[in-house]
Amino acid sequence: MRRGKGQDLLLDAVAELPEDLALTVVLTGDGPLRPWLEARVGREEGLAERVVFRHSADPAALLPAADLQLHVTRADTMPAVVAHGLAAGIPAVVSRVGGLPEIVTRETGRLVPLDPSAIAEGIVELAGDAGLRERLGRAARARFLERFEAGGWAVRLREVYDGVVDHDGAGTTAL
Repeated sequence: MRRGKGQDLLLDAVAELPEDLALTVVLTGDGPLRPWLEARVGREEGLAERVVFRHSADPAALLPAADLQLHVTRADTMPAVVAHGLAAGIPAVVSRVGGLPEIVTRETGRLVPLDPSAIAEGIVELAGDAGLRERLGRAARARFLERFEAGGWAVRLREVYDGVVDHDGAGTTAL
């Protein structure tokens, strides 16, 4: 929990959620901003009822208990925890920054701008529709297996090699 990770944006979005939406947000991790974030949650009406802090050495271990994953960082190249969410079949609401659009697609979650209202809209859409979460979750798992699992990587690497290697028919390969 440090500058740029977007937990403040997430709290802004949670504050905008409809009161009747049954949702608990679990913030994992630690860092220099955690005391400030905890204090904010404690003093702002509506946040204390919806936000829980959990320290976990392995945040991905908490994913099986989640209905959706929220990752609204201001900058990130390839956050492993988002790929872990795909592996667990968890749909995601992520910020449209850095490498996140390479991980999460419209078929596996929602890509949102760095705007609390847009983040809240993405959360409401997924939190309020179990069928949609189930469809996106299945697609997330399939995307993980295709794009990020070792077997999928090996198949794609072989396709790249096959595309650049010229077999001369004599059993030798020329590059």
